[in-house]
Amino acid sequence: MRPFVAILIGIIVAFTLVSVGDVISHQIVPAPTDLDLQNRTALAEYAHSLPWTVFAVLYAAMLLGSFCGGSLACLISPSRAKVNAWVVGGLVLLGAIGNFVMIPHPPAFVGLTLVSLLTSPLAVSRLFRGVTPANSAA
Repeated sequence: MRPFVAILIGIIVAFTLVSVGDVISHQIVPAPTDLDLQNRTALAEYAHSLPWTVFAVLYAAMLLGSFCGGSLACLISPSRAKVNAWVVGGLVLLGAIGNFVMIPHPPAFVGLTLVSLLTSPLAVSRLFRGVTPANSAA
């Protein structure tokens, strides 16, 4: 039960951080009220008109979400650190891919984000590789 709870809490933390980043990015540049969300061409034009700061916030939010959510899951259930890191990080990666499919993003941002989100669970699992239940509270 503990590994399941660890992963669930990690996922909640990860997606909360991603959502906060999304809210912040919309505060930097609010979407036009007349933007047709069903029109992929209009979405692409809007996305390509956004300043780099919006993408920097989104990138940081996704990477922090993956890293912090995976790390928390590993701290809660260190005996399954590798699985915890990859499940949480994998779900953030799947969420990003879904976002990229639905809303066109600049290719450089997509590539950087995908590579980073693939390496984040690897970094987390290596960081928590030596942590055991006995020394995880120390």
